[in-house]
Amino acid sequence: MEQIIILILWILPFTCLGKDINKVDSIVVLYAGWYKETDVNVSCKSFEKAFKSTGYISTDISIIDKLQRRIERLKPSGNPVIDVRCKIYFYFSGELLATMCLDRFHALYDGKYYKTSKKLLALINNIMEKEVRYDIVPKAVVEDSIVSDKTVLINYMDSISDILNLHQPEELRGYCIADKEGNIIKISFRQKDSGTKIPQCYIEKIEDIYKKTIKWTPDKERMKTDRIPIRIIF
Repeated sequence: MEQIIILILWILPFTCLGKDINKVDSIVVLYAGWYKETDVNVSCKSFEKAFKSTGYISTDISIIDKLQRRIERLKPSGNPVIDVRCKIYFYFSGELLATMCLDRFHALYDGKYYKTSKKLLALINNIMEKEVRYDIVPKAVVEDSIVSDKTVLINYMDSISDILNLHQPEELRGYCIADKEGNIIKISFRQKDSGTKIPQCYIEKIEDIYKKTIKWTPDKERMKTDRIPIRIIF
């Protein structure tokens, strides 16, 4: 169908743990184009911001059941890099239960990775052919945030400040990569070019403490390509 109206999506960290994801009464399919090219890979969390997507809504229970059966038959995958081109939201009574992000080869569904199938992709294409087309207006993006205690990190930074006798604030910038539970699996800092030079041994210790003590908000949509920008001032 060619009818176009506006669909507003609220983009929130997806942490729906323990919910019955088989109890679904509607789905929203966002689609950017299976063969659309980009300069960098698009992750599940960045999909809505990366594309001006087209959306399709279905409340047809027979279609939803068929989609879920297709998903149940998917084979598990390792931890692939997915260049997301389609995202499906699963709802019950207006409440988001799960999301699925996929390209032509792999999918991330409810925090787990799978290999896609020709039958699944064909069904998604069929849904888009039959349902009303919507323009997507993403809004209310909620960023990642730290949920753990930062006392150990702060105390060590204070000790470095005393040891080096810092007279002005010094800044470290970098990024970290976290898993879906919010645990840091990789981190990298560099000092901003100003003031007193911080020895590399201290920077490495800060990275070690940060990795061991800091935890971010859990998010089932988080992928290994999602970099969380971080900054430390002491």
